[in-house]
Amino acid sequence: MSNSENEIKNLEFLVVKSRELLQEQLKAYENYTSKSGILISVSSLFIPFAISFTTTNEVENKIKIISIFPVLLMIYSLFILLKVLKPKGLDHGFNFEQFENLIPKKHTEVLLFEIGANKSSFRDNNSIVAEQSKNFKKGVKYIMISSISLILLTIINSFSTNTELKNININNLKISKMMISDKEENQGNQQQNSEQGSSQRIPEVDSSQRANIEKGENPTTITKRE
Repeated sequence: MSNSENEIKNLEFLVVKSRELLQEQLKAYENYTSKSGILISVSSLFIPFAISFTTTNEVENKIKIISIFPVLLMIYSLFILLKVLKPKGLDHGFNFEQFENLIPKKHTEVLLFEIGANKSSFRDNNSIVAEQSKNFKKGVKYIMISSISLILLTIINSFSTNTELKNININNLKISKMMISDKEENQGNQQQNSEQGSSQRIPEVDSSQRANIEKGENPTTITKRE
């Protein structure tokens, strides 16, 4: 195999490799864009729940104040992900206008031109894709932090609410027991008084201690002689 043939094969291999690397870079950009769209959709559904959680009357004021920060963080993460979705121009190698110019050139020159176009496109796209990757990772991190924070606040609020309900139930139970004991005590006192009243007897009074009235036209009180 001559040196020229070996050189052409090497150039053809490099052309294919440069195409693959450029395509992988473009696929990475598209993946970040599609995943950002999904995260924005999910987060936009989660934000109304977070806002309703901070405005409900069943949540303590301290938890409401603390929950404002995760909500703002989630809104900021959506803004970052929207930057990922913002259209950006990426190079895809040499364009169609170069086809006619490359027809009269040698095969090796055409191969070198495509390798150079792919290499330059990959280099210029690298900063755009790297910035997009940075924003995507940052947005995912902020969404995770805000979501976990809101879930923890919800759990803490549910525990505090249950504790307050238990205290109320215990106090109501104590009051009920006190009312029952007072009622039983009153019933006992009434029963004791009735028992004491029933134990008293009417005494027999002697006739000398009773008034005797004679019936007639001129009734008088007769004092009995002993």
